[in-house]
Amino acid sequence: MSDWQTPAMADDPRIPGVHAGEYVNGLNYYRAVYVRHDPLLAMVAGRFWGGVPKTNEAPSMQHNDLGWEVFPEGLYAILKQLATRYHLPVLITENGMAEAMDKHRASYIIAHVQQVQRARSEGVDVIGYLHWSIVDNYEWAYQYEPRARFGLFCVDRTAFETPGGSFPRYITEGARAMQAVIALRDADATARCFGAYHPSGRHFVGLEQSLGALWQGKSSTGEPLHLLFTRKALDQLGGMLFYPRLHR
Repeated sequence: MSDWQTPAMADDPRIPGVHAGEYVNGLNYYRAVYVRHDPLLAMVAGRFWGGVPKTNEAPSMQHNDLGWEVFPEGLYAILKQLATRYHLPVLITENGMAEAMDKHRASYIIAHVQQVQRARSEGVDVIGYLHWSIVDNYEWAYQYEPRARFGLFCVDRTAFETPGGSFPRYITEGARAMQAVIALRDADATARCFGAYHPSGRHFVGLEQSLGALWQGKSSTGEPLHLLFTRKALDQLGGMLFYPRLHR
C-alpha cells in the first residue's frame, strides 16, 4: 500500500473527485499472508517475498499456482481500514490470479470485485480497479514460468512469433469475466454467470445461469472468427468478435 500525490490530475474527468495536490491510497492486493516474529527470518527477511513461506499458510484454503492463499474478504477488510484511517480515495493498482492453466482466474476476479462493490456500498471511496495484468508478463521472482501467468490474455511463448513480431495470444475465461463485470456493472450478477470464490476463500460458489453462447465460424473471406454473445441486461444483448489468426 502506498500514498500517491496527484499534482497533474486537476479536474481530470477520468478520475472523478481527485484534484491537484490531493493524495490517494494505492493498494496492491493478492492474498492472505500470516505474520509472526521469528529472529532468523528477521535476519533474512529480504529472501521471502510478501511474507513467510507458504508452508505457514492455511492448508484448508484455496491457493493459486504460486501457493498464495486466496482470501477475497481480506480486500474488503483492508479497504475499510484505509477509509477509516486515512479518509482518502483508494485506487486498487494490482489484483490478479497466477496460474499455468486458465481454471480459476474468472472466479478470482469476480470474488474480489464483489468485495470492492461491497466496500463501495458502505461508503468507501474506491475510484478504480486495475487488474494485473492485461497479458502474461515477466515476473521478477518467477521470470516467464507458466505458474506465474497473470494475464487476461495468455501468451504462447513456445510458438513461433507472428509476422508482426509478437507471440500468439489467447483470451482467457478471466477476460470474459472482466468484460461481463464491466457490461453488467454488477459483480454479484456476474458471479451467477461464472461462479466465484467464497469470500473466505475456502471454496467456490457455483454459477446459476449461462453467460451466453460462443459461435465459431468463418468470415466471407474465409478468415476464422469467434463471436461471443452475452446478455448485458434483461432486454439487451452484447457480443465480442475475435479474429484468432490476427490475435485480436
